[in-house]
Amino acid sequence: MDSVNIICMKWGDKFPAEYVNRLYGMVSHNLSLPFRFVCFTENDSGIRNEVEIQPLPKLDLPVNLADAPERG
Repeated sequence: MDSVNIICMKWGDKFPAEYVNRLYGMVSHNLSLPFRFVCFTENDSGIRNEVEIQPLPKLDLPVNLADAPERG
C-alpha cells in the first residue's frame, strides 16, 4: 500500500512546536494508512523525533503574513 505524505509549515514564533507535535499526534491517531509527516521550518526545536524536518525554503512572502487575520 502506498504511503501518504502529510506536509506542514512552521515559521516564526507565533505558534510553538507543540502545534506541530499535536498535529502529528492527531494524524497518527486518526490515519490508518502508512504516512510520512514532514515539517518545513527554520526552527526544529521541540518538534518530536517522528517528524521529518526539512529546511524552510526561501519564499517571497510579505513580512506581516503571519499576523494577517485568518479567513474562514
